[in-house]
Amino acid sequence: MVEDLITALSRFRTFAVIARNWSFSFKGKSLDVRRVAAELWVRYLLEGSVRPIGARIRITAQLIDGTTGKHLWAERFDRELVNVFDVQDEITDTIAGFIEPQIRRAELERVRRKRPDSLDAWDLYVQAVPLVLGADVSAYSQAISLLERAIGLDPNYAPALTLAAWAYEKRHSFGGPRASKATDPEQALELATRAVIADGNDALALAQLGWQRIILRADYAGLQLCDQAVAVNQNSVPTLHYAGNAHLFAGNLDRVTEYFMRALVLSPAPPDNYVSLNGIASGHFSAGRYEEAIHWAERTTEAAPDYMYGHIFLAASNALTGRQREARHAIDAVLRLRPDLTVVGQSGRPMRYPERRARMLDGLRKAGLTER
Repeated sequence: MVEDLITALSRFRTFAVIARNWSFSFKGKSLDVRRVAAELWVRYLLEGSVRPIGARIRITAQLIDGTTGKHLWAERFDRELVNVFDVQDEITDTIAGFIEPQIRRAELERVRRKRPDSLDAWDLYVQAVPLVLGADVSAYSQAISLLERAIGLDPNYAPALTLAAWAYEKRHSFGGPRASKATDPEQALELATRAVIADGNDALALAQLGWQRIILRADYAGLQLCDQAVAVNQNSVPTLHYAGNAHLFAGNLDRVTEYFMRALVLSPAPPDNYVSLNGIASGHFSAGRYEEAIHWAERTTEAAPDYMYGHIFLAASNALTGRQREARHAIDAVLRLRPDLTVVGQSGRPMRYPERRARMLDGLRKAGLTER
């Protein structure tokens, strides 16, 4: 199981994983974690145990800061021992999915304590991550500024290139400065392409490029890149988000639910969960399951009140099921976030099945959104 975990964690490009022979050299020894971290030259340690209990198995895992000895995350998994390989695969994927956001948060706290003039490309990238993941439109420009500095320090740093592409795309999509409207899409596509050139095995870079090709070029060959990305790292939540959205635009609704549900299992809490929740809502809406769409859109707005699309799906779904009062309330929330939004302004992105977009626009009209 340790070897499988090393393999799964190695698929993330935002941190390095120590080789198997080095990590196994400490197996069974009772040593201070700070000493182990120092000898291995690592910042974080993942340790755990496997213990059979009758017909069940108990697996524990904990992530530890190797510089302080502080526990950052711990979990216990109890499973029926029906098929040991299935259990091993499930737990490996779950732990791998949990570790990346925990390290990301710990690194953000570490970087915040550093002097601004001592930040390297990684530090700048870490600071930008929560700004891009969030729903605050004004934060995307801040993230772009940080990432441009990171890319200036390391022009071939794929994670920074990928995140910058995402920031430009989100700023364009969610109502950033008018002056950036014309240039942001091209910047996003250029940066996404550079990221894949820099590291063709970076799952997030592959998914980002596939997504950009679909929404900016209506090039559905981007689906192959997104599915390739998931094959490279099925435990990367942002990769699953890109792939889910790509299949939404392509009309492959079963795949939409599959990818977003997996992302939600891997990261059920903020700040990542609102994208998963909204993705599930969008899949139900596209399939005409408006009651289910309302349920998931409500969960989206609870998780991220400033995320416009949660309110949009809530407005359209309520309007199409005759709940005019609830629909109007949701539209009011949309307009608080984007006072200039109109039906025409919401009709821009290409979709393979335009009738689904038409139903969305009809719902927004019925909810009270002005045409122009």
